[in-house]
Amino acid sequence: VPNFGDITKITEVPEHDLFTYSFPCQDISTSGYQQGLRQNSGTSSSTLWACESIIAQYRPSVLLLENVKNLVSKRYKADFDKWLKILEGLGYTNYYKVLNAKDFGVPQNRERVFVVSLLNNRTFEFTKGFPLDSCLADYLDETPDESCFVTEYTKSRIVLDREDLTEKSDTIHLLGGIPRPTNPNIFGQDTTVYSIKGVSPAITTKHPHRVIDEKGILRKLTGSECLRLMGLNEQEIQAVVSTSKYKTHHYFLAGNSIVVPVLENIFKQIYQ
Repeated sequence: VPNFGDITKITEVPEHDLFTYSFPCQDISTSGYQQGLRQNSGTSSSTLWACESIIAQYRPSVLLLENVKNLVSKRYKADFDKWLKILEGLGYTNYYKVLNAKDFGVPQNRERVFVVSLLNNRTFEFTKGFPLDSCLADYLDETPDESCFVTEYTKSRIVLDREDLTEKSDTIHLLGGIPRPTNPNIFGQDTTVYSIKGVSPAITTKHPHRVIDEKGILRKLTGSECLRLMGLNEQEIQAVVSTSKYKTHHYFLAGNSIVVPVLENIFKQIYQ
């Protein structure tokens, strides 16, 4: 698919029947800048409003929005509702729900809000998903890249004071981490060590989570593991790894992606 450039400058694109728009989350994410998405505010998240002109011009029959759960929080709900009103004015019926990747077969606690907007009064219903039968351990590489191993210096600062799980769980379980100076009972997000018998926290673009793998190695998740936790199959992972010059790019792509089984489930409901 060609890249048509900056959405705030685009005035024309090919005819299309499906429009997806996962606009930048940096200004609405709880771990981001919290500058909001107000119209004409100039924040990265405010690029949402630039989508209106393309949608109004082409009227695709299906729209799909995806973003962080915080979009529908009290802080940003007014802007979210305003956007839905705009779509209603263009003839769309909107359906939205917060979905978690772990409810769709992937051991990652990734909550995202999805909005399906349909023309011609079409109805839609999100499914509830299905029970999780895997854990983080099932998604690890057999031979992880040694560059992901935690250094001896970092190991010396990590406190592992929590008991591990005894069986698979669909929850995030902490084993320890580097205590924050201000509160020794709290670990920094990028220094926490997680159990592989539970699920992974949401994959991010910058800080791969730390685990103690089945061989007892304290390390970061590899790029391929993060891509696997986004629902990519092995062939797709190899395609990404072989064409990316820098390993950090694997994390960037994974953190900015949508979990594949969640998308598949939504599209099946739309086009059934």
